[in-house]
Amino acid sequence: MGSVKQTVTVVIPTRNRPASLHRLLKALHKQTMPANEIIVADASDDPLNKSDLKAAFPQLPLQVFHTEPSVCRQRNLAIREATSKFIFLCDDDIEPPVHYIETLLGYLAEHPEAGAVTGEVVEVTGEELKRFHLPVVSSGRLLYGFIFQQTQWVDLPGIKRKTSLGWLFSMLERFYRRRGNTITLAGWPLISKPAVDGVLRTTIYGIGASIIRRDWLLAAPYDELLDPHGIGDNYGVAINFPQKEAIHVLEGIDALHYKEQINRRPYPTIYFRRVLALHYFMHRYPRFSWVNRLSLAWSLIGNLLGKQPDSASSLRRATLKALGLIITGKNPYLLAHRSGMTGPISPEL
Repeated sequence: MGSVKQTVTVVIPTRNRPASLHRLLKALHKQTMPANEIIVADASDDPLNKSDLKAAFPQLPLQVFHTEPSVCRQRNLAIREATSKFIFLCDDDIEPPVHYIETLLGYLAEHPEAGAVTGEVVEVTGEELKRFHLPVVSSGRLLYGFIFQQTQWVDLPGIKRKTSLGWLFSMLERFYRRRGNTITLAGWPLISKPAVDGVLRTTIYGIGASIIRRDWLLAAPYDELLDPHGIGDNYGVAINFPQKEAIHVLEGIDALHYKEQINRRPYPTIYFRRVLALHYFMHRYPRFSWVNRLSLAWSLIGNLLGKQPDSASSLRRATLKALGLIITGKNPYLLAHRSGMTGPISPEL
């Protein structure tokens, strides 16, 4: 892509993960295009020693500060301190390849319509790499997801069709093609259009390994009311980006995600707080209406009615409790916002 004269600040929120942080900093040191500054927002119980960290990586333009545990607040503080046009938001358990910054900045320079660009985030599980792909689903699953406006991550051309209802699924396919990679009426992610020329363009995608225009992040900051782990935080930022399908995912460049378990909550708790966060966003942001809030409740009923393995009983309980809080108007995030609290809030399952 040629030489790219852009400035980028790496923003790294971290807490109690020194080994992961060191792995990331080593990867940043190897970049073919170095960052102008690297800001580490530390919320560790035993704060990082700034002098030791800078001594371990003398070649890196490190800034380190300590703050209370809140991923959203950590990111916001660092973004405000940054002096670059672009922000490389990087979770501390990510390991980018050596040409990552150069490739992403080069793409942004050539594609002004993109607000955020990321490589494919590939989960590292033992010796295996788990790569995202659009799954092939049955036509029945597609129809069920449409009726209840649930998350759709689907390979439309690969749908296993029922020949007797081929006309119906042709209509559904046309509907989803027109919607594009955006969100359902219930607010859940919708990705059905495949990548074009090696680029997936979407409204919702994990942005924990993305380079993003700083002015966009200043206009749509992380919501500091969310829990200290920031569950739902990237979603809350992405839906406020000023363009549809503003996140561009580049195929063929992997950002390894080690999914560090330190600080990570059990999945039922993550799901529970994510539902409540989405409902809270639907009250806060003007792009949503009562139709979306009603559709969200309807989608949760669909989750309860859907066939689930016995092992999913904890998720069923999380769905029931979230639905109850939404229907009764007792979403803790919403109540805290209305009372003027600034967070973070940790709704308990």
